[in-house]
Amino acid sequence: MSSNNSSDDAFEDHRQSDEELQQAWYDDDEIDFYNKEDDIKEEEQTVDPKVQSQQSPTSPPTKSKPKKVGVKGKKTFGLPLDRASFETFIDDDTTVDDQGYPILPNRNTVYVRQPGQPKLTNWGTFAFTYTTSGGGTKNNTATWRTVRFKCLGVIVCSNPDCDYLGLPPTAKDKRLEYQSETKKCEAARCDGDLRHIQCANTLCRMDEHRSGWGIIRHSGVHLHRWPRRGKPDKLSLAKFGQKCVENPDLGPLQHKVGRAPAGQKDIVTAANIHPALSHLHRIGYYRRKLLSDAGVIPEKSAPGAGDSFLLDIIHWAEQGLRMISCSFLLKDIHMTFQTQWMANQLLSRDEHGEIYSGGLLSDVTYKFFANGYLLSTSMYHDDLRRWIPIQPTWLNGLSEEHYASHFTTLMKQMREAQLTDEERDTLVRQVVDFSVAQKNGFIMAYMDVFQENDRSVALDKIKGCHEHFQAQVTRVKRNRAIIPAGNEETFEQDASDLLKETKPGGLTFDQKIAKLRKAFPKAKKWLEWWQAADIKAMLFKGTKYLPATTNAQEAMHRVYYMIS
Repeated sequence: MSSNNSSDDAFEDHRQSDEELQQAWYDDDEIDFYNKEDDIKEEEQTVDPKVQSQQSPTSPPTKSKPKKVGVKGKKTFGLPLDRASFETFIDDDTTVDDQGYPILPNRNTVYVRQPGQPKLTNWGTFAFTYTTSGGGTKNNTATWRTVRFKCLGVIVCSNPDCDYLGLPPTAKDKRLEYQSETKKCEAARCDGDLRHIQCANTLCRMDEHRSGWGIIRHSGVHLHRWPRRGKPDKLSLAKFGQKCVENPDLGPLQHKVGRAPAGQKDIVTAANIHPALSHLHRIGYYRRKLLSDAGVIPEKSAPGAGDSFLLDIIHWAEQGLRMISCSFLLKDIHMTFQTQWMANQLLSRDEHGEIYSGGLLSDVTYKFFANGYLLSTSMYHDDLRRWIPIQPTWLNGLSEEHYASHFTTLMKQMREAQLTDEERDTLVRQVVDFSVAQKNGFIMAYMDVFQENDRSVALDKIKGCHEHFQAQVTRVKRNRAIIPAGNEETFEQDASDLLKETKPGGLTFDQKIAKLRKAFPKAKKWLEWWQAADIKAMLFKGTKYLPATTNAQEAMHRVYYMIS
């Protein structure tokens, strides 16, 4: 490459030395990736001519780190010193965004950014998964900034009928797990295994001059399909943000379904902007974030004014979120919501005509509302492979009556569905925390709805969360006033044994409690609480088909926070 730097005043002050220029042409990190057999017929290596010229045949060996060498047939990118000789070239199989930027470059694509060019939103980013090296110097005082991008390929399924295209993890050890472990496909009803297809034939580099001039060069062919991105690119996000700001009254569901502009028949949806915006929760997250960044709405919801609350309730109903129960009596102020889809899932049957038997999870989140609490009951969906909410309730308090109102509404749906007694007992089973109010609320609702006079029958339908029990054990063992220093592990082990079923010839539950009371007398009151008949039944006699913890339900709270 010839140099015309003498005619470029902006660059003349920053001309690199011969040694720096020579090093640029033999960049250690940019040996080309073409490993085809017809390209390399022999393992001949090309040594840096500058290094070779500085060594004589008789020179003694040195202890300095040897220079990396190129390979015959390989190509490298150096600093684009002759900037005038470069021009944009979009090669075949390259995908560009609406600004003409190569968001998915392929083959020998070159893109040049001029100093006076309008801002490119996606500049320096790509739609494939990659790792980077380089990036600049401290205080950005260098003349050039160079970033190298390495494509990580795609995760595919071994099932030829499955179209799963996942993103490889950026951590190297996580990518290696696909070679050492068998990972099942995440697609619903697919029994295939996932494998990582690496991309070893491509090279991509970005160079930016501090004058504003920049270039992106790509070499090689991506011999794999592009993975599906779970997040929109910057330009798509900016376009969606403009739409949100222009129509702040449109909610996430309206953006997902879309509405036709005046005088047109085409429906404009968020998914038309980017496929990642087809997910309702993701649309809600980005909508709130973009409106907040634009100053259209505050970061935290301000109290409603006028009749905005009533209008919101009407809007929810129009979107399918029905209020199926409410009370403003002081003893049990609550509002219970449900969509028709949620109701259908609760009473759905599988291909064999069997009712759902995976157990229901009920748990309270304390931070979703500024005032009050969110109690939600969830079930596991086999096709979606996740826990789904089937009945959320806003509670003004956490008394037995408040919990009973939620469970009563849930159980009435089962009663009205005309299930058999066996199916009803299967569906009604719950995993709850060890809140006495929640437990008693469930029992009150069960006895009222199903006209049951025996409290123990209702108690048999709920199971305590083992995770809550373990958390209590951890809390107590750290209390030096109860558990002496040095005995923490013994206490934790003996307390955890309470969760294990009694073996023939082994200690019974009461005998284990007696052993703990003798070894740790100061924990007497704590042990007596767990030994109470109701708590004991919840924790140690729960049905084996129910989950052991409410962790799945508690994890769903993150989704609520994201879309709120």
